[in-house]
Amino acid sequence: MDEIDALIIGGGPAGLSAATYLGRARRPTWVVDRGDPRHAVSHGVRNFLTRDGIAPAALRAEAWAQLAAYPAVRRRDAEVARLARDGDRWRAELSDGAAVRARFVLLATGVIDEHPDIPGYQERWGDAIFQCPFCHGWEMRDKPLAVLAAGEAAGHMAPLLRGWSADVVLFTNGQPLDAAVREDLERQSRRWRGRGPRSPTWSSRTTRGSRARGCSSICGSAPSRSWRGSRSSGRRRGTSWWTWPCGPRRRASGRPAT
Repeated sequence: MDEIDALIIGGGPAGLSAATYLGRARRPTWVVDRGDPRHAVSHGVRNFLTRDGIAPAALRAEAWAQLAAYPAVRRRDAEVARLARDGDRWRAELSDGAAVRARFVLLATGVIDEHPDIPGYQERWGDAIFQCPFCHGWEMRDKPLAVLAAGEAAGHMAPLLRGWSADVVLFTNGQPLDAAVREDLERQSRRWRGRGPRSPTWSSRTTRGSRARGCSSICGSAPSRSWRGSRSSGRRRGTSWWTWPCGPRRRASGRPAT
């Protein structure tokens, strides 16, 4: 059985960055990754100095090409099936049948998004539905934007998107807005009037039923369909971006993410 200094579970940017440090320090290291990163559906990695827009797969490939210079780092395309203390070491059993004892374990598993049960949501995730406006807002600038959120998240995210578009609609999926949140949104809506072609609109209606047919391009069922916006007359093309700003997440290990 191999004896190593560090076992890194997760081969995303965090895990590979750690592997670079350990490789340069000549510390025997394994990086175990099953190959289904959270950002695989993204069109590009954003806000990464010198790598802005690079495809997620290309980023990983380049990272491993550079790690090839450090023989102390070994790649394992597998999952950790079992991890337990073994004396003063950690013993890991992998899904490919390998086993290893390590002095330290670094969990770089990231998080897994748990999407709401809305028809068409999964199919559009990463293409027309996003979570982070700082990652994708620039590409969606000046387009009609819709926010799917409730509670304090709605009060935060809907006004935030106003920096990328003058046309913002909030959906709470039928969940009532707290009075304080609604009051704050209405106050901000009044403040924005006259600063753009449209004022933000806040709605607590459900996204299903007849209302869902009015925004079917968001749901992904009919991208070419139009729906009524915040103005009293006229129509606009279907919104191409529906963000779930603070959707449930859990760590890849199954624990809630904080």
